[in-house]
Amino acid sequence: AALFNTVYQIGDQQYSVLHRAIMDGVETYKEDMNLDRMLAVVEALSADKQYKTSAQSIHSKLRPFVLDRPFSTGNAGLDWDNLFLKQHPLCNIFQLHGMDQKSQRIITEFILWDLYGHLQSKGKKTDPKVIVLDEVQNLDHQEGSPLSKYLREGRKFGLSLILATQT
Repeated sequence: AALFNTVYQIGDQQYSVLHRAIMDGVETYKEDMNLDRMLAVVEALSADKQYKTSAQSIHSKLRPFVLDRPFSTGNAGLDWDNLFLKQHPLCNIFQLHGMDQKSQRIITEFILWDLYGHLQSKGKKTDPKVIVLDEVQNLDHQEGSPLSKYLREGRKFGLSLILATQT
């Protein structure tokens, strides 16, 4: 919910509904929770008079992003170990050109969180990984964001950053 808030600047009531939908969805679907199910739970909350306006509003904001199906589901997920161990190609590029700016940003933030989790569990100072982030001015720089965590804690997990910006 916080990640969506940094991109869409949702209000307190919308944030509360989205947070509830995510928590209810994870409780119900466990590891099978995904964006489609999150949106369905938000839609279900709109039937409740208490949440109706906020749920409808957050649903309309997030629906275009979810309908684009930005992430794979099931076993076809991103395998960081495989990505970092492959010798060919030696460099991997996540190209988000052609997507709207909000979708680019939220996908990048999700990827950064996922990579952070991977590095926390498997990263080693003695096995460094170099990540290049272009247009870094568009990312969340707040305390607690993945970029903030990378800058503060990255070295202990073997993460080196090259950051580029136009500003």
